[in-house]
Amino acid sequence: MFRELPFMELHEIIQLLSISIVVTGIFLRTRKQRTLVIILGLVGLMFGFYMLPNMGGIIFSFVILCYVIIKYYISRKKISQINIIEVTQDDNYLNKFLHYYKKELYNFFPLYEQSYNDRVFFLIREMNVAGILIVKINGSEMIIELDFIKPEYRDFEIGNYIYNRNTGYFKKLGVSKILAKSFHKKHSKYLIRMGFKQTLINEQLFFVKNID
Repeated sequence: MFRELPFMELHEIIQLLSISIVVTGIFLRTRKQRTLVIILGLVGLMFGFYMLPNMGGIIFSFVILCYVIIKYYISRKKISQINIIEVTQDDNYLNKFLHYYKKELYNFFPLYEQSYNDRVFFLIREMNVAGILIVKINGSEMIIELDFIKPEYRDFEIGNYIYNRNTGYFKKLGVSKILAKSFHKKHSKYLIRMGFKQTLINEQLFFVKNID
């Protein structure tokens, strides 16, 4: 009377889950997250095909996997899409930006207060404002007052561009040493990843990076 439903084989379950992972990866925010999740899904898909020998499926999955990996590494080299633009303290967008992210800014930079002696830089990625950098420059030293990236751009590409790939921008301003304080564990890890070293200066702990 009732027709028995077919039971899914293990390889079919793996393939279905892998496809779901790949689709989920497409909608993740950052390029790094998308790439890692899609690769994970494709590896699972290849394994599912391998359990039920299907050479065409294996080759197809392998080609897509190679494509994603190559595209990821090519995109990492396109640093020209990131730019630094200096603006004034009375910039309307700057003040709206600071107001919009004020809660998160306070979590990372609780002591920050706007000052007209600071220099402000918009961090532009793919023609979008991805973050802001606010600093004080005293002679050859640049003290970071605020370094904030929007959540959807937190894949370290902008940080690497600023502190490792394009240090010549600040050299032109006479800077040879960058200093920062950290009040948040994530910010400390970020600075260390960018090449900063913890250093005691006048009995205060700073993160310091010399730029050659």
